[in-house]
Amino acid sequence: MNGSDSSIKAAQRRNLGLKFGLGIVIGGAIIGYLVWLLLAKGFVIKVAPEEAAASKFIVVTEGSGIVIGESVYTLGGDVKVDIGAYKFITQSIAVSSASPSMMEVVLEPSPGQLILNTNAGSKDTNWYINGQLVHIGETLNKALSPDNYVIGVDDKFHVATEVEIAVASLDKIQQTIELVPIDGSLSISSQPSGAQVIINNQVSGNTPLQIEATGGDFDIQVVAEGYEILTDTIELSNTETTPSRHYILEPKKATLNINATPTEGILLINGKAVSLGKNTVVANQNHTILFEMDGYFPFTQTVNLKPGESTALNIELKPEFGSVIVNTKPNALIKVNGQAVGSGAFNAKLPAISHTVEISKPGYRTVSKTIKPSSKRLSKVDVVLMTEFDARRAEGRPLYIDSIGIEMTKYRMNAFTMGSPANEKGRRRNEFPVAVEFTKPVWVSRHEITEAQYREFEPGAGNSTMPVTNVSWNDAALFCNWLSEQEGLPPFYQERNGTVIGFDSNSKGYRLPTEAEWEWLAKKAKRAKSTIYHWGNTERLPDNAGNFADKSAQGSQTFYLKKYDDGSVGKAPVGSFRSDRAGLFDLAGNVSEWVHDFYSSLPPATQTFKDYTGSARGSAHIWKGSNYKSGRLAELRAAYRESSETSSDTIGFRIARYD
Repeated sequence: MNGSDSSIKAAQRRNLGLKFGLGIVIGGAIIGYLVWLLLAKGFVIKVAPEEAAASKFIVVTEGSGIVIGESVYTLGGDVKVDIGAYKFITQSIAVSSASPSMMEVVLEPSPGQLILNTNAGSKDTNWYINGQLVHIGETLNKALSPDNYVIGVDDKFHVATEVEIAVASLDKIQQTIELVPIDGSLSISSQPSGAQVIINNQVSGNTPLQIEATGGDFDIQVVAEGYEILTDTIELSNTETTPSRHYILEPKKATLNINATPTEGILLINGKAVSLGKNTVVANQNHTILFEMDGYFPFTQTVNLKPGESTALNIELKPEFGSVIVNTKPNALIKVNGQAVGSGAFNAKLPAISHTVEISKPGYRTVSKTIKPSSKRLSKVDVVLMTEFDARRAEGRPLYIDSIGIEMTKYRMNAFTMGSPANEKGRRRNEFPVAVEFTKPVWVSRHEITEAQYREFEPGAGNSTMPVTNVSWNDAALFCNWLSEQEGLPPFYQERNGTVIGFDSNSKGYRLPTEAEWEWLAKKAKRAKSTIYHWGNTERLPDNAGNFADKSAQGSQTFYLKKYDDGSVGKAPVGSFRSDRAGLFDLAGNVSEWVHDFYSSLPPATQTFKDYTGSARGSAHIWKGSNYKSGRLAELRAAYRESSETSSDTIGFRIARYD
């Protein structure tokens, strides 16, 4: 009895402890909830439209918050809330401390699905919704918001139509729209008429033919005996309901197999270029075959083949030759197609193809001509060559010497005796009398060559109008050759590795004047008789006669002309003194001048020389004329001559050439 009472009392104490603990938990929860209500911030969310409000739901998907009815409570921080309803699209909004306490969310109805096709099953069907083209294809599959829509359907082989369809939320509408085919007709004619017409593999009649038909593509064959089968496709559509065709049938073909030797020619059938081998031609008609090639007689033939006939034609061309005659003046090298064939004249038979005939001769402008010989006529080429110099003049090209300021005058020199007679005052023993004649007109520069002009040939020279000096005879001759090259003249001097080793007396290239020419200019030009000095026979120097060693040279050299004053000390610019009777400047003074001839102390043979060029050999060359250091009257004589093997500051030169 006592044990039972003890158990009962122990149980009562445990129950009392449990109730006490539960009360503490519940009280804590209530207190926590009340605290949370005091700290939480609430936001009211109104849902529209009314149809959505009845089934709405509000759910916190991110952040710390709870939903009670239409209110969302947060304990701080942002939360994301989803709002939705049956048949409406769920929306997500962000709620933060900056959001208004009351927010309205308008839900969009859920779309319906529209799936439409037609009985036509065409991939080219155009689909319109409320007049706007939205799709081209066999099936329209589109999600649409609930509403009433006008659906337009346009297919080229059917009548366009429209249907009205109401789309509700979450509806799925599947429908086939029946299209009515286009009605029309096909008109087919041909030349020749009476041809059989096959439409979509069915014989439909003979041309001319007209049949009723509905919209679609129609495979056409037009067949007539003796003609190629014609195939076509005709489209009957809502843009062309009555298509009409007129066909011109081609006669059946035949085959012409053509081979030729040589194979490089041109093959024409009825004037049209074709290739060797198999060619199809219209049967029962004449066809002109032409095969031709340069250098051969052409082949021509007319053929007429039956339908389906195949014929081989083997062509072998025969070579054609023509006579060619070439004559040149002067005698010149003749080349045909780059090969030398003769000199002066050429006569041969050549293949009847284009040939390049080239005529060339040193010093002359090369002439090139193209000829095409023929068996029907003689091909004759007569060529008169022009020197390169004359060719350039004919082209109107200026002389190069003009561009650098060299003036030249032409002289026709007559016979005279160069040197000096035994009784001439101041005469030296090397001034041999030589009778000379001139057979060619000669061009001579009016001035001595200047430093600036020589600089064009030798860049290291000066750049003034002073006469160039310190130039060797060899360099003066090379300058002449360089001038010839600029103007297309054959060089007068023959050179090897920069050294003159000879000359061509027939060349019209630039050169140095000969001693005979120089003396003729100094004492015979524009005179009835030869004179001792270039100004005449008087020993009294005229004023402004030239640049010599005048009284300004006193004290600097032994000999000078005491009573003469030329106004210059040393060299003077060319042309500083008046010209002589022949129109030349500085022939008597300023600087002495190289002439062409070798120097020899032996007298020449007693005879009259034509176009005399002096001794055939020697180690030195002659220079003529006095200079700014010449202070004795004997040195001013035209016959005075000296020689040198080297250059000097008192020796320059002028140039000449044959006309």
